[in-house]
Amino acid sequence: MAVLTELSDLEQFLQTVANDEEDSPWMVMGDLQVRGVDLLKPILLQHAERTHLPWYVASYLLITMPRPLGDAMLETAPDLLVATAAEDRLRTSWSIPGEGKAPDFVLEVASEKSWGRDNGDKPRIYDGMGVQEYVLFAPERTNGPKLSGWRRDAAGQFVGWPVDKRGVLWSRALGGLGLYVEHGQWLRILDAEGRRLPTPVELARDERRRADAEAARAEAEAMARAEAEQRAAAESEQRAAAEATARLEAERRAAAEAAARVEAEAEVERLRAEVRRLRGEEA
Repeated sequence: MAVLTELSDLEQFLQTVANDEEDSPWMVMGDLQVRGVDLLKPILLQHAERTHLPWYVASYLLITMPRPLGDAMLETAPDLLVATAAEDRLRTSWSIPGEGKAPDFVLEVASEKSWGRDNGDKPRIYDGMGVQEYVLFAPERTNGPKLSGWRRDAAGQFVGWPVDKRGVLWSRALGGLGLYVEHGQWLRILDAEGRRLPTPVELARDERRRADAEAARAEAEAMARAEAEQRAAAESEQRAAAEATARLEAERRAAAEAAARVEAEAEVERLRAEVRRLRGEEA
């Protein structure tokens, strides 16, 4: 053990810290932790697909690297990891030497049992591994912030990463996405413009609602057009009937006027004949 004095404090820690193992108490997870990751992961995958980002996103995947001395491996399995500019392929673990780098972003969803390790050992483990950002989400916590983190500063030091005044952690590793706590127990994501990113289920629901609304709008417009056409046809028929009635009335008046003229002319001729008779002009 004397050789450990030649290592830095962080290297000594990495040499001796326990690995994540299945029989460790901090590996026991309840629904709140599992469902929190199951909610967040598809949002990130959907965002990467829709924005054509070369991300590898995994949950509960082992990260491995050699310890500072000897052949032993340091192993830890974050609840979620994101490696940017990484090939999206099936893996059984993320080997830092094999991949050439650590994941850029890791997330732990802490339970009461795992809080001590997630808040104590894990920041140092991820610092030693070269992770750029580490987010710690503790939905069960009641005596402090539920969301906190660590990330590299300009000098490369792994330092505390507090939320902003709105309770958001804005991630450089994730291209400006923001993480925040919704309803006190779910971790959600904002895009760089502050818009809430939906889950695939929410997106499908919203698109279905938009499609239903569009279909309803199109149906209403079609009904309105049909009603307008019916009104126009009825009005046209009414106008035609009115015009026909007006023509008949005009023809009746013209016939009556013509008859009246004939009758008047006949009366004039009769009166003229009577005048001639009285004057003795008739033979």
